[in-house]
Amino acid sequence: MTDFTPGSTYHGFILRRKEHVADINSEVYLFEHEVLGTPALAIKNADPNKTFCFTFQTVPEDSTGVAHILEHSVLMGSKKYPIHDVFGEINKGGLTTFLNAMTGSDTTWYPFASRNTTEYFNIMDVYCDVVLNPLLPRSTFEQEGWHYHKESEDAPLQLQGVVLNEMKGAFSDPIRSIFHHIFGGLMPGSTYAHESGGDPSVIPDLSYEQFVEFHRKHYHPSNGILFFYGDADLEQELAAVQDNFLADYDGPGTKAEVVQGDDISEPVFIEDSYAVQPDSDLSGKT
Repeated sequence: MTDFTPGSTYHGFILRRKEHVADINSEVYLFEHEVLGTPALAIKNADPNKTFCFTFQTVPEDSTGVAHILEHSVLMGSKKYPIHDVFGEINKGGLTTFLNAMTGSDTTWYPFASRNTTEYFNIMDVYCDVVLNPLLPRSTFEQEGWHYHKESEDAPLQLQGVVLNEMKGAFSDPIRSIFHHIFGGLMPGSTYAHESGGDPSVIPDLSYEQFVEFHRKHYHPSNGILFFYGDADLEQELAAVQDNFLADYDGPGTKAEVVQGDDISEPVFIEDSYAVQPDSDLSGKT
């Protein structure tokens, strides 16, 4: 096994720090890509449940849910893997112990885990390609984000989309809706005043061009962080992401920044409301 030395470079990554953490019986390494500045955190131990994650700093500038829509959309095929449903294909006989993608308030995560070494490196290749080189056709944006829909010629015009419908369900919970407005009241002008998942009333304001531009701006490796865990060979992991993906970039990109917003210096009073079904009994409602 390689004796990693702080200050040395391994497959394009400079080892900045190395530490044994007894509580988890692991060697922990913090690398930085020498060209792109991409951090790579590795927790290496005897756990066969090998785990990889590529995370990006996806800072929303509004509540259109563009980061959430992109999370869905990149998994609809890439240049190397032009398949319609990446998760579905992986699940057709794979041995993964975890497979998901998640949108947070200011980050988007693409983690998976597998006990099989060959599968681990194969899916790592898929994950890196779909996030860095997605196809992102307009049809995917309309399916995963929003589009106009009519059941028949005489039916009323509707707005539909996977994320739009998902967030309609989320915002049907009064607590979710009210907390969104509380964050906006307590942190006005900040990143966290926006709903990164998408406010159903605002999602249709997002254009296809804005959607593509958000990916270009936020899905550069310089704006991401790599994570490795388990008993896979660390040199092989670093080589896989460097040789197959990061070597294609000739310079660093711009890192997204969280907007702090305005300070609150006095109590804030918020009056808010939430929707109920038509003709609902309002007695006892708060």
